[in-house]
Amino acid sequence: MRLAAVDPQKVLEERAKDIQARKPWARTIKASQAGECIIAGMVTAEQCRAAGINV
Repeated sequence: MRLAAVDPQKVLEERAKDIQARKPWARTIKASQAGECIIAGMVTAEQCRAAGINV
């Protein structure tokens, strides 16, 4: 059985949604992963900090 390939863009989009919604588990997102969302223009550093991510 083969697993479906993960689309990196979809992963970024889901992380960004969690950060924007301040989901409780968003604080488990690593600063480097949040940084990728910031660089992609999906979230701001302020949104990340509000979600509990130290960027």
